[in-house]
Amino acid sequence: MTLLEECIDVLGKNVEIINDLKIIDKISSKMFFTLSGRVEWDKYRNVVKLESLNDIKSKSYFIMWTDSTLPLLKCDWSVIVENIFDVLAVSFDTWFVSDDLTEIVEIYHNGEITFGNIP
Repeated sequence: MTLLEECIDVLGKNVEIINDLKIIDKISSKMFFTLSGRVEWDKYRNVVKLESLNDIKSKSYFIMWTDSTLPLLKCDWSVIVENIFDVLAVSFDTWFVSDDLTEIVEIYHNGEITFGNIP
């Protein structure tokens, strides 16, 4: 079983695999990255470093990883947090975008958590 398969398994019935290219393109259009692969935070509002994932309100988030060949997933935030080690194990860096496309979270491979609002 791959790390992605394990992640999908632990997220259970709450996870949705997104294959709709319109949704993927819409989310991608909201994401800006530096040459080093970090989110380009100066393009977002209300950017803060977080100590805990529990500082984020519960809602559904899309999950994306550094490896662009991996599928986009959608899941409730509380389920993501409960299984964060399996989610983070899938790839080097991990990003979350709220399903209403208003929030973005980056968990950098060094463990740094950054949150911002999408304009």
